[in-house]
Amino acid sequence: MISSVRVAYVMNLRRAISLTIAAATLILLLPRLIATVQLNVAYLELLHILSTNRPLRTHALPDDISRRDINPQSIRQAMGLAELAIQTDPRLASSADFVLGHLYYLMDEPDRAEEKWLASIRSGGTRVVASAISLGQMYFQQDRPELARQRLGYTVQNVRNFFIGLGDHHLRNFFGEKALQHFDFAKRLGSPSPDLEMRIALAAIMANEDDVVQQQVNVLLKSLTVEAFADWVAYLHATVTDNFVWLLIAASDELQRSQQLDEAEFMLLRARSAQPDPISYSRLGAFYCSNGQFQQGIATLNLSKIYGAEHYAMESRQMLSICYCRMGLRDAALHEATDLANMAPVGSSFRVWADVLQKDWSGICHAGSGQ
Repeated sequence: MISSVRVAYVMNLRRAISLTIAAATLILLLPRLIATVQLNVAYLELLHILSTNRPLRTHALPDDISRRDINPQSIRQAMGLAELAIQTDPRLASSADFVLGHLYYLMDEPDRAEEKWLASIRSGGTRVVASAISLGQMYFQQDRPELARQRLGYTVQNVRNFFIGLGDHHLRNFFGEKALQHFDFAKRLGSPSPDLEMRIALAAIMANEDDVVQQQVNVLLKSLTVEAFADWVAYLHATVTDNFVWLLIAASDELQRSQQLDEAEFMLLRARSAQPDPISYSRLGAFYCSNGQFQQGIATLNLSKIYGAEHYAMESRQMLSICYCRMGLRDAALHEATDLANMAPVGSSFRVWADVLQKDWSGICHAGSGQ
């Protein structure tokens, strides 16, 4: 009986101690929990304010944000919550200052925004890089890249790498214009480098900015040997996106314009080595056929046949028919053109290629044949 009472007493005592500890822990953690809730509400309010203008993440400052459409009351409410979070728990100052920087920016108070972002950076908290990115981008928009370098110090490279990373993401998804914007920010943060200039050139290819492509490629070809150029592209092709094969093709085009045919062929051979597929086969085969090297052109273009009705495989078949007709092999040319027309999907221009070739035989077969 006494033993049972003792056991019950001990169990109740342990339960009481556990509850006391839990209550004490809750009391100690309550201010931080309240502060975290306040800060999260302020952060969500900021996201809501931004999303009414343009969906984005808060580290990206829009150039075209329309401040007149922003409700000042919403901003002041978010500011109050962020300030309250700092008062409740000063350890959240880094995150709160990051949010406050954006809110002051939206209120068109860049000096206060700068103050808050710098405070977040100096605190060494979890928002150091994010605050540096926001501050750096504000400096860029104010056309003050040198100030960005001076004020951000060691975070500059992080910011630069961040924008390069965003640009690379857009390159992988073939969004050339967006990639150009991010690479422009990165370029303003540091000295030019071959890898960044090549990223800009590829983004310009995707954005159909032909003048930019020509300028970038020519600058690179003047500053690098063809071997170094191709090595850089091979590295980016392997580590960023296989779309960089188009930069080797663009370099070959520029070299052909200046009649540097050996160098142009070298670029296309490197393209084939990096990416042996119909894209590189069609460009290399077309190069050979255009310069009278018909047997090499035919052998290269035939490599695409195993890819069936893939677009660049059909482009290779089209070029193969042209190569045959420039050799004077009419039957072989029409055979390839007919096969191409039969395999091409409905609506494709390749469907009528056999008719086009017969109607303009002389013009097509002698253009660029060297005969």
